[in-house]
Amino acid sequence: MRHSFLFLLAIGLTLPVYAQVEGYYRHPDLHGSTIVFNAEGDLWTVEATGGAARRLTTHLGEEAWPVLSPDGAHVAFSASYDGSTDAYVMPIEGGMPKRVSWDSARPVAWAADGRLLARTRAYAGLPDTRLILIDT
Repeated sequence: MRHSFLFLLAIGLTLPVYAQVEGYYRHPDLHGSTIVFNAEGDLWTVEATGGAARRLTTHLGEEAWPVLSPDGAHVAFSASYDGSTDAYVMPIEGGMPKRVSWDSARPVAWAADGRLLARTRAYAGLPDTRLILIDT
């Protein structure tokens, strides 16, 4: 909970002054001094020390729930590009997103072995969610 507050505080202090991103800044994640978040349906990144936010995605579909990899080189996120919302991974520097799930999964964290931990209802058996590991 404390980390969420710090993420929101860092975003609140840097974005209104430096970036021209209007709307809500949601679902922040932090690795080192890099913050990634979603706003207006796209993913953005900004340094925790301030500066201009840089848009990572521009697809017509909505991206949300970004999670930075342990080495900070990739970001996993959920996106609704083809109707259903699935997990995708892309380099933090930008590039083409790679779809890694086909069962309405949402990234939660990265496992120590490099796989993506995601939540889904696909394997629950009940109206509930389960955690799965996805090879990226």
